[in-house]
Amino acid sequence: MKKLILPFRSHLLASCLILSVLMCLLSIQCHEQPGPQTIIIHANTWSDGVIQPFDAVAIDQGAITATGTTEELLKTKGTKTTIIDAGQQFLCPGFTDAHVHFLSGGYNLSAVQLREAASREIFIKTIKEYALTLPKGEWILGGDWNHENWGGQLPERWWIDSITPDHPVAINRLDGHMILCNSLALKLAGVDDAVQNIAGGDIPRNNKQQIIGIFKDNAMDMISIKIPPSSEATDDRSLKAAMDYVSSYGVTSVHHMGTFDDLKVFMRNQSSLTTRIYAATPLSQWRELKIFMDKNGRGNMMLQWGMLSRIYGWLFRFSYSRYVSGLYRQTRRQRIFDQPPGLHAAMDPPIRCC
Repeated sequence: MKKLILPFRSHLLASCLILSVLMCLLSIQCHEQPGPQTIIIHANTWSDGVIQPFDAVAIDQGAITATGTTEELLKTKGTKTTIIDAGQQFLCPGFTDAHVHFLSGGYNLSAVQLREAASREIFIKTIKEYALTLPKGEWILGGDWNHENWGGQLPERWWIDSITPDHPVAINRLDGHMILCNSLALKLAGVDDAVQNIAGGDIPRNNKQQIIGIFKDNAMDMISIKIPPSSEATDDRSLKAAMDYVSSYGVTSVHHMGTFDDLKVFMRNQSSLTTRIYAATPLSQWRELKIFMDKNGRGNMMLQWGMLSRIYGWLFRFSYSRYVSGLYRQTRRQRIFDQPPGLHAAMDPPIRCC
């Protein structure tokens, strides 16, 4: 069999073709260097208590990877890098709030806003307008009203009955120690004028001995136990309201003191989280947490769990020994998860004595 011998020119053409292909591949690789995901330029940068000499920051995979001048970092720009021009605006590390009730706070943000109601008329008008935005049957909660704004007279259920015929109302004063209910809420809770005061609570009446719709402290439980749990849509809306609010103040991470139900809300919304959340669960459910972590790990960059929470402040108020034994028990349980204990202090004596 004869060998096929290519002439010199054919060898040269083949070599040039191979070299061209290699050069093209190399060029594509060079042009596809991604660089950092984001570069912030022309920023007035603050960190560690002082204005920093650099005015640019590179960020990749959620972490700062480089700092320098705008000119320096623009040289590292890739084909997929997002450039944000801060225009000399203030840039600082995000804040972490180490103790929040994220969902309830978010709910109050998206609920009727009565803190600034300065008169009876504004109070009523605000509730009326808010009720028109809700589907029939949905409870009106939140509020944060302050009767001192209009002279100190407590609001009464008759103020709002005619404007909320289809909505049970249980709106709280700003200190959380009393609520105002309309007549529909009282009906659903099975409460009427024959109801008696309970220990640690008060139910004010008018001169006809009719309850005016105000329930104070422990008496609030008569109504709150009848309020149905919030829907998934309401929980999701509350979470978004909370995230939008904290981000507007530079808070990028929170430690949430809550329940497993709260954790389920966060997990359901993982793909849309804009705030990093470290979700604590009750100390009393440490066994459930252990099982949960064995199955699901510790979470990810945006959502983590593993901290146990217990309220110690009021416990200390009644018994220092119970406080110490409770703290020891929590620390011992927390070691199971290789995490520091989280103290959920309702008042400051435990902080001072530790």
